Amino acid sequence: MTQRYDLVIAGGGPSGSAAAWQAAQTGAKVVVLDKAQFPRDKPCGDGLTARAVSYLQKMGLADEVATYHRVNRVTVFSPSRWELSFPKRPGMPDHGHTVSRTHMDTVLLKHAESVGA
Repeated sequence: MTQRYDLVIAGGGPSGSAAAWQAAQTGAKVVVLDKAQFPRDKPCGDGLTARAVSYLQKMGLADEVATYHRVNRVTVFSPSRWELSFPKRPGMPDHGHTVSRTHMDTVLLKHAESVGA
């Protein structure tokens, strides 16, 4: 039997899962395909920027995100003493978070599945 979908998403990582969630919210019939079996471990910095936190909150994951380690400030120092601090942006949360990629992938995939993706 052939399955028909409005949207096929290649990759079940954060971007694919978020796209699947967004599309399923509109009523689209969505399938997510990934060569890996989840949960999976993947090298990653495990950091969520303020923009990522904002999007996760809009996805209804604010309570989940609030349990992650909060990062209030990031400053990068170079050997030549050059320094860069990441600025706060209007309309964005004033912080980021760190969370394991394995956990984040699982949360996002389950969230997409919860709306039919």
